[in-house]
Amino acid sequence: MSHVALVCSDFEYQPLLPQVLLLSSKMANAAQVAEVQAESPSNVYVLQRHSAWSNADVLVEVIVMLTYIFQPLRDHVHVVLTMDSCSCHLTRKIFAAARFHGMGLSCIAAHLTYLLQPLDTSVFGVEKLLLRRAFTTLSLASGTTQVPLLPWLKAVQATVGELFSTRDFSGSFARNGFSQDLGAMTPKI
Repeated sequence: MSHVALVCSDFEYQPLLPQVLLLSSKMANAAQVAEVQAESPSNVYVLQRHSAWSNADVLVEVIVMLTYIFQPLRDHVHVVLTMDSCSCHLTRKIFAAARFHGMGLSCIAAHLTYLLQPLDTSVFGVEKLLLRRAFTTLSLASGTTQVPLLPWLKAVQATVGELFSTRDFSGSFARNGFSQDLGAMTPKI
């Protein structure tokens, strides 16, 4: 399973951002995916694909989702996607989709995401901690280290939904140099 995570520097818009959970077709059946999606918060999308790895096609889907979500705010909000330099992010398909949908793109150079990318500096560590806690709870409840798939998927979607809808990530953007307040920037930069 993969999580295509999105965060923004304005807390007002954070709960609107899609959080995409990618499941491989071997991991779960269609009924399980439908059940988890039905119980997901409105900003969590559970997609089943041949592979659970993100690719250009999935990212184009995310760009389209963002277009529909921000369409009513188009006069006030300009979406700029800042991504790492993973090869699936740097394709003509992604560039064309962003241009077609009026979005800006920004790329963080390889080996600098640990320092500059808000997801890496402030978010994924918290997400992993919360997921470990959820796994431990389910493991203790089942009396084994083998956690059943459906409860685990539901725990993941609930954790992602809550974390990415209730936290203000603007401080992370400021610390990483993505604000006008240069005094907030971490000394590491």
